[in-house]
Amino acid sequence: MERVPKLLLLGSTGNNPMLTEFACAVIKSLSPKLPVIGVKEIMIDSRDEPEGRAASFSGGCTVMEERGLDTNDYPARMLKAGAKKVFTLRVRRESLGKAGSALKELLDPDSVMVCESNSLRLAIDPDLFL
Repeated sequence: MERVPKLLLLGSTGNNPMLTEFACAVIKSLSPKLPVIGVKEIMIDSRDEPEGRAASFSGGCTVMEERGLDTNDYPARMLKAGAKKVFTLRVRRESLGKAGSALKELLDPDSVMVCESNSLRLAIDPDLFL
């Protein structure tokens, strides 16, 4: 299990829309004191979606910076809450081990990271998991 310092990992059972609200509240609380990076993990699992996202996803682990403020989806809400940057981490279940390295590359020395994920706890050891 890979250690990822300065990471607050937020998880829930199933697809819980309140998790983003909680993440935004944490970001809003931290951002006046520290630069905050927001991350949303999306699990790509070919066992569950052989014809959907999994079929169109090539690679084991990818990171994409999100910039849109004009919508009400999770990146816009995290940015409006005060996140300096927001990323989407797409990862296949069999590549969860690569996620820790990908997250570490996103961290600035002075920033903290708030990440929504239901599965990364299986592969990484954050400073705090709620």
